[in-house]
Amino acid sequence: MHTLTFDEKVEYPDDKQGINLDIIISKQTDNPVSATVKLDTGSTFCIFQRFYADLLGIEVEKGERESIRTAKGSFTAYGHDIVIKFSNLEWEAFVYFAQDESFPVSVLGRNGFLNKINIAIIDYEQLLYLKSYGG
Repeated sequence: MHTLTFDEKVEYPDDKQGINLDIIISKQTDNPVSATVKLDTGSTFCIFQRFYADLLGIEVEKGERESIRTAKGSFTAYGHDIVIKFSNLEWEAFVYFAQDESFPVSVLGRNGFLNKINIAIIDYEQLLYLKSYGG
């Protein structure tokens, strides 16, 4: 038998449109910005709406350009290093900001979020259990 242990238990709101999480992002540790994002276990990357980059003072197009494909088509985003804080956990992550100002949603995906933590999702109870990866 295998056992998993976690340090954090986080409740999230019941929403038919997905799992919404409140996080804090910053460029290094200055100028923190609150963000409401969707957890997307199928997304390769963490992708934020452009206005979050503006709030952080990040020049979007100076980042690493990436063409990201989805089931609905593709879009351009630019990668930057930021700090993500969720619950009592905090880490550095390479994330993307959408080039298009009308990009509709910010998501936490595998690279930059899921690969930084151990997580268990109990969706029927709207609960996440968390632990720093390797912690």
